[in-house]
Amino acid sequence: MTSRRRRPHVSCVPTYLTRWLTDCRRRHKLKINLRFRADNPDNAVRTGTARKPMHAARLAGSPDCGSVAPSVEAVGGRILQLSKFYPPVMGGIETVAWEVTEGLNRAGIPTDVLCSHHLPATVVGRAPAGYRVIRASSLGRVLSTSIAPAMVRELHRIHDRYELIHLHMPDPMAALALWAVRPRARLVVHWHSDVVRQRLAMYAYRHLQDWVLARADAIVATSEAYADSSEALRPWRNKVTVVPIGISDNRNAACDQLAASIRASHPGKRLVFSLGRMTHYKGFDVLVDAASRLPDDCVVLIGGDGELLGDLQQKVAERGLSDRVRVLGHILDHELPSYYRACDVFCMPSTVRAEAYGVAIVEAMVMGKPVVAADITGSGVPWVNIHGFTGLNVPVRNAPALAEALTRIMGDEGLRKRMGAVSRLRYVQEFRAELMTERMAQLYASIGFEVNTHQPFENTQPAARAVLTSAVAGAPTSSVATLPAIPLKVPSVETAG
Repeated sequence: MTSRRRRPHVSCVPTYLTRWLTDCRRRHKLKINLRFRADNPDNAVRTGTARKPMHAARLAGSPDCGSVAPSVEAVGGRILQLSKFYPPVMGGIETVAWEVTEGLNRAGIPTDVLCSHHLPATVVGRAPAGYRVIRASSLGRVLSTSIAPAMVRELHRIHDRYELIHLHMPDPMAALALWAVRPRARLVVHWHSDVVRQRLAMYAYRHLQDWVLARADAIVATSEAYADSSEALRPWRNKVTVVPIGISDNRNAACDQLAASIRASHPGKRLVFSLGRMTHYKGFDVLVDAASRLPDDCVVLIGGDGELLGDLQQKVAERGLSDRVRVLGHILDHELPSYYRACDVFCMPSTVRAEAYGVAIVEAMVMGKPVVAADITGSGVPWVNIHGFTGLNVPVRNAPALAEALTRIMGDEGLRKRMGAVSRLRYVQEFRAELMTERMAQLYASIGFEVNTHQPFENTQPAARAVLTSAVAGAPTSSVATLPAIPLKVPSVETAG
């Protein structure tokens, strides 16, 4: 009697991760499929074809999405956002996850969140809007990644409640949880950035990344420029849809008294503001070098915390620039809008594609501020900040060019007002949170998720024109004539009901 041969299989993750998952399965009694078969169409990798979306028939008995109030008790027609962390832990990915989640729930599309905690305890809570936020216990961070094995357990416990999972990448733990649990929900991958620096870690992570991209029903990129330049996305370009990041309009959150206080603490000075996590790619060292070339009546304010904060403060002291550069450290969230309002120009001197978009640029645009940014090849930053219109883009790591651009804008009040007006207009027509939510709902609908909203998304054309009119009020007629003719594009979403 001949023995039956086992079908060949391909390992999707390194052996040590498989062993760890096996241990998780034993300890937490999870039904995890630890084998990856190349001949299983549900696990297609590197084939160039997308996995077919799950059909609605399996969830025919679930309540209709439009009839479910945004309550944490509803289980049908739901969306789950998988994020690395979630506010009050702040960052670029966390901001986007929050805006999408809040926007979808406001529109009547029930959405919950599963993320890593920064503490060794799993916490299940509710946001003020009523949706559920599950923070999976973490053992700590390695290479900016939360080591949260509880993510696997939590996803296994709740995945059947959701028709669609929205994964924010890069996030190795969330990718591992998806691979282990294999939920049948539709999957949207939000591609915030390639893994640029951690090449050694990428050797182990690439297999998971490829599996997730193959499994995805749709992939969201934040700009055409980044999508086109991403090696990781190239095999799956047919699944990529560009949805620009949008943020809430927080102009009213700016405190006039605090903004006046910031300016008063630097009497007679023109202010350059820059903000970001103190890490290798932010280019704050270049900005410090540029500050030494600015006119004497200019002061640079740099906000943010991180591992390189002490190094930057030391550099400022060694260069003797303490009177020109103020390293502020962490700025409280409720104070940030006031710093944007107080400044004359915003600067983003980042140096590599790890700066994939530049959400801080959009925050400056909310306040109608001109922007000076680095012209990073393959990044979305030059697309967000249109050179000559919303601000100026300069060569990467070029302190003299950065100083020249800052001096040019601050030394020409008419130019600064015109660029500030167009900056605000660009925010209104492209980068508002409502537009991002609307475009995301349209993408969900395109892969078979039934989008029913209890309130329509607003049309922004009148608002954009009103903002433009008010923003340039008082400027010379010749200045208004030089504003660029950027077409207003307002996508529409077909809603059922």
